[in-house]
Amino acid sequence: MARRLVIQPHRDGGQAQFIERPLTPGNGDGDDRIAQSMTWALEHLAEPITVRTLAQQAHVSDRTYLRYFARATGTSPIRWLISQRIQASLALLETTSTPIEKIAGAVGFDTAVTYRHHFSQAMRTSPTAYRRAFHTSAP
Repeated sequence: MARRLVIQPHRDGGQAQFIERPLTPGNGDGDDRIAQSMTWALEHLAEPITVRTLAQQAHVSDRTYLRYFARATGTSPIRWLISQRIQASLALLETTSTPIEKIAGAVGFDTAVTYRHHFSQAMRTSPTAYRRAFHTSAP
């Protein structure tokens, strides 16, 4: 009976299901530093960002940063950064006609190929197909 009442975890049709994962509340000394570095990263998405850069923003070593980040978010900094860049690109795909190559650069991917790869893995569709499905033209 319980299985019949549970909603399927995946959508039909090939589109990834949107599940927002909020950050867990901070409970340690490094959490504020991690949150500040994440805020800095969101403000500088178009720039090259490495773990070392984030660790310097948090004023800790690279290794300490990785430990604090994983404890605070449950993921790695690079995976989180890729996810944030993909999320930032969605609005550009939905509201502009900017070429995919320029969107990739605007959100911090080195190449359009890298952007398409990560976008397809995260969204289970291509950036072009996403734009076709969700693009809204201005009235």
